[in-house]
Amino acid sequence: MKIVWESPVSSCAFIKDVEFVINLGHSCSLNFEYEDENDNIVKCEIKFLGVEAFKCTYMTSISSFQRNSYDNIVSFSDSAFLKETINEYKGNLKLIHFMCRFDDSSCFDIIASDFEIHN
Repeated sequence: MKIVWESPVSSCAFIKDVEFVINLGHSCSLNFEYEDENDNIVKCEIKFLGVEAFKCTYMTSISSFQRNSYDNIVSFSDSAFLKETINEYKGNLKLIHFMCRFDDSSCFDIIASDFEIHN
């Protein structure tokens, strides 16, 4: 497990709950809002690219393994979910298992080639 992104603020301070959006093409996004240190509202989009699979685990079923991703995006180069996806994958992108979880939100597991942050 490797932390590849840390939330700029604690997710308990988000002023808009995390919204999961399936975009056109092989991408999906997690959107949320927070106030920065100057009281400006910041809209943040975490956009995953080259998405091949994703799943959502609700708070009541989150495992101890998934708790490690709180307020971060973590990546795995070797996980059961990644192996399962790669076994059927016919493309040529290098796939990575990304996981993230925010306060009062689900845990999102996303198999994708990369992600980018838009503020």
